[in-house]
Amino acid sequence: MARRTKAEAAETRQQILDTALDIFSKKGFSKTTFVDIAKQIGLTKGAVYWHFKTKTDLLVALIEYSSSRKCLLVMHPDEVEDTVASLRRCYVESARSVLADSSLRKSEFFFHFQIEWSVELLNEVRTGLSELRMDPIRRYTGAIQQLQANGLVDPHTDPEQVATLLSATWVGLMRLVLLGLADEESMPGRLEYNFDLLFKDIAKMEQN
Repeated sequence: MARRTKAEAAETRQQILDTALDIFSKKGFSKTTFVDIAKQIGLTKGAVYWHFKTKTDLLVALIEYSSSRKCLLVMHPDEVEDTVASLRRCYVESARSVLADSSLRKSEFFFHFQIEWSVELLNEVRTGLSELRMDPIRRYTGAIQQLQANGLVDPHTDPEQVATLLSATWVGLMRLVLLGLADEESMPGRLEYNFDLLFKDIAKMEQN
C-alpha cells in the first residue's frame, strides 16, 4: 500500500509540473497561482502546496525536470566521439532535439519569455538548485579541452571562450525561432555556419 501511495504521489507531482509548465507558458510566471494549477488538474490548492511550498520551489523543480529531460533526449558534447566533426554534429542536433520535443520547446519558451526575472528570484533559484545537470558552457569547454589534448584544436585556444560563444549563439537563435523572427528550418544551417566560423582557424585537420 505504501509503495502504491508513493507512486501516486510521484504521479501527482509530475502532473503538477506538466500543468504548471503549460499554464506558465501561456499566462506567465507572476500571473499564475497555485489555485490556477490546482483547478486545471482537479486538485485542491493544499494538494499543490503539499508538493511545492512556494512558486520558486515549483520553478526550481521545473528547471531540474527540463534539465533531466534534455539529458535523456539531447546529444551532449561529452558523450560523442572526440572529433571536431562529432562536436559540430552534436551542436546542431541538440537544437533539432529541443525543437522536436513539445515539452522542451515549451520549457525554452517559458524560461526565455514568460518569467519576469529579478535579482531576488535569480538568487532564490540558484539557492534551490543544488546542481544543474546540464551546463552547456561547462560541457562544451570540457569537450574542446579534450580535442586540444588529442591535438585536434590549437592549444592556444581558450576553450571556455569558444564554448561561451557557441552557447550564446545557440540561445540567441533559439530565442529568434521561438519568437517567429527566424525560420525554424534555417536554424541548423545557421548553427553550422557559426560553428565553422569559430573553428576555422583553431581546428587542425583530422585524420580519416
